Amino acid sequence: MSKVTRGKIMVAAQAEILFQAMAGQPGVRLPGDRRLKLRKKARADGVDVPDTLRTEIGRRAS
Repeated sequence: MSKVTRGKIMVAAQAEILFQAMAGQPGVRLPGDRRLKLRKKARADGVDVPDTLRTEIGRRAS
C-alpha cells in the first residue's frame, strides 16, 4: 500500500472519529442526517404514491 493510500485511510478514519464525536453532542446536525432518517423511514413504512402518478406510470409503461 502506498504512503498516499495509507494517508487517505488515516484521514478518513480521523474524520469518522470526529463525526461520531460531533453526532453525540446535543443539537449537532451533520449533512445527510435528515436524508438518512427519511430513507430508513421509507424502507420501514413504504412510500405513498398518489393515484394520479400511479395511473401515469401505468399509462407510460403500457
